[in-house]
Amino acid sequence: MDPIFSTGVSIALNNARFASADILQAVEIGEFGKAGFQRFEQTLRWETSNRYKFISVYYRLNVLFTAFVRNLVSMGGAQVAARGCLR
Repeated sequence: MDPIFSTGVSIALNNARFASADILQAVEIGEFGKAGFQRFEQTLRWETSNRYKFISVYYRLNVLFTAFVRNLVSMGGAQVAARGCLR
């Protein structure tokens, strides 16, 4: 999904970790219906939403950072830093 954060790998590993608790409980009680996996579904939806928000913010800020650096370079980066504009 995302080459910077390896999101696909991370999501797959976390999903397995979250699902394991519900799977073990289902095996223990012998019930494998949808209701037994609601906690996993809720956790998955919450985690996916948070991850999406984090990555979206990263890419929005990345654009701003890139613009800042380009502007700094065009202003003569080292001279600007020497004047204290990066403090």
